[in-house]
Amino acid sequence: MQRDLRDQLAVRRQDFDELKAEIRVLAEAQQRTEEVLRQLLEFQARTEKTLARLETRQDALVGDQLFA
Repeated sequence: MQRDLRDQLAVRRQDFDELKAEIRVLAEAQQRTEEVLRQLLEFQARTEKTLARLETRQDALVGDQLFA
C-alpha cells in the first residue's frame, strides 16, 4: 500500500523533461512578446512625434487664418 502510494506520487525524469520543455516554450513566447512590446513602444513614440508635428502645423494654419 505504502509502496503503491510512493510510486503514484513519484516524480519521474520524464516529468522533469516535459516540464523543462514547456518552460522553454514559455520562455520563447515571452521573448517574442517582449520584442513585440518594444516594437509597439517604438511605433507609439513615432506616432506621438508625428502628432506633435501635425498639431504644430494645425496651430500655424489656424493662426494664419486668424490674421488673414
